[in-house]
Amino acid sequence: MKLITLFVVVAALTGNVAGVLPPAERSYKILMLLPVSAKSHWNMFMAIAEVLADRGHKIVMITNHPKVSTHPNIHEIHHELRHMKLPDMFNKGKEMSGGLSAFRDFLPAMFRDLYKLPSVKHLYEKRKEFDLIIVNHMFNEFHRVPCCPQIMYPFVHELPFITIATIAMDHRQSAVLGNVLNPSYAPNSLVGYRCPLSLWQRVKNTVIHSWLPFYWRKWAIVPLLQKEISAQFPDLPPLMDIERNQSLTLMNSHFSITTPVPLLPSQVEVGAIHCRPAKPLPQVL
Repeated sequence: MKLITLFVVVAALTGNVAGVLPPAERSYKILMLLPVSAKSHWNMFMAIAEVLADRGHKIVMITNHPKVSTHPNIHEIHHELRHMKLPDMFNKGKEMSGGLSAFRDFLPAMFRDLYKLPSVKHLYEKRKEFDLIIVNHMFNEFHRVPCCPQIMYPFVHELPFITIATIAMDHRQSAVLGNVLNPSYAPNSLVGYRCPLSLWQRVKNTVIHSWLPFYWRKWAIVPLLQKEISAQFPDLPPLMDIERNQSLTLMNSHFSITTPVPLLPSQVEVGAIHCRPAKPLPQVL
């Protein structure tokens, strides 16, 4: 069932480009989790949700954005929590940590409040009714640091799930999947170097490549979240164990415009798949 569901999702997305995909054989229930997302990341998720909904699949989304879709097959749940406030995020970005301290402050608090919401609690109890769960892997386009999808991992335990990396390749996530990229030629998204890298760029890239996962996963962020999640879900396995069970990652990148890197079959580049023909301007501006 897991493989069939994943095939349906990928086929639906590629079919939007090719336009030659036959009708879906059945309707699947798909849950999209993006409780902390910048507007640009939400745009990509909504484009994918609409393609799947057009093919008859039932989509439920947990977002931090007000409801806008009028599609009958898309149900949006706006949690209305205000932990991630854009002015605060910009101010945090001026700190020496580059904004990482903001996540340490608000993510644990958001997790505590999120699972207290009646709509989220109800959806969590019904999570096994979904055929597939899609999780937002990243957000915060201001500094291009990894999001913490771990706050939604209680939903995906023992269920098929995929992630969408909206800002392309994340070295940390790639390593979790088993594809460790070489920092001598694969620039980290924080630095944005162009190949070939100079000696100094390789040194800096290697330091960031090693420091960021340690800071995020071992020191500052994930341990705090693990403590909060274990308090509410004592029977849940460690978050890092759940993370390794993701079946597929869709990356908003393409080798023609980014650095070509080796990929696993479970890492699929879908850069610009959310782009659609421009709508005509209104006659009265």
